[in-house]
Amino acid sequence: MIEEIEINQIELEELTGIHVLCDNDFMPPLSQRVKINDYCRKLLSNAEIISSRSGRELQGIVAMYCNDSTGRIAYISSVCVHPEWRGRRVG
Repeated sequence: MIEEIEINQIELEELTGIHVLCDNDFMPPLSQRVKINDYCRKLLSNAEIISSRSGRELQGIVAMYCNDSTGRIAYISSVCVHPEWRGRRVG
């Protein structure tokens, strides 16, 4: 069960870690397209990141760019759910 939703309250190491865990869930794998650590730095600098937690344990994240306020368009860049939390209505 999701206990806490946070917005922009995630550290680089945690964001990178969940992307590494979910690397092969991207098609093609994320690591074949970008350096995951650099990609996560970009997300932290430019995206809105919503994370779900159970206690201190990160369950998943959604990263989206919301920089078109005129057109009111947002772009979801990344969705990652920790393998242990899949199938439990986190995504």
